[in-house]
Amino acid sequence: MSPKALDSGDQRHLWIRVCEQLKYHNKNDDRCIDTLNRLWRKNSRVRIKTGEVLLEVPLLTEEMLAVTLEHWTLDQLVALEPPHDRDDLRSYEPIILLHWFDQHFLIDGNTRVNFWEKKQNQGPHAVLKITEAKGDI
Repeated sequence: MSPKALDSGDQRHLWIRVCEQLKYHNKNDDRCIDTLNRLWRKNSRVRIKTGEVLLEVPLLTEEMLAVTLEHWTLDQLVALEPPHDRDDLRSYEPIILLHWFDQHFLIDGNTRVNFWEKKQNQGPHAVLKITEAKGDI
């Protein structure tokens, strides 16, 4: 079964949860989708710190997306390779990741993953997984 687009009730609720977390990363008058696109482009699998682009990515729209709530182990989260080593826990919110091009991109939650790794908290940990909507189930 494929995830429905964001226009269904459950999907809308999960998208709102994503947006509530991403608002702390907003720049100026960014909408949630703007912030998601910007954070994706900053991901170390997309662009390295020197600015060199490793992967050309599309401009996402809400109509393209679906969100699911999953639970992942610590090993699964560490495999996402958080790009920084901060581990001062400030939130217990779910991790946000984007699954595109058959890859997982860590969008929000680097610090939480590092904290859980330091404390060896094996989970399961809540993950809001954003994917490409495939139409109705």
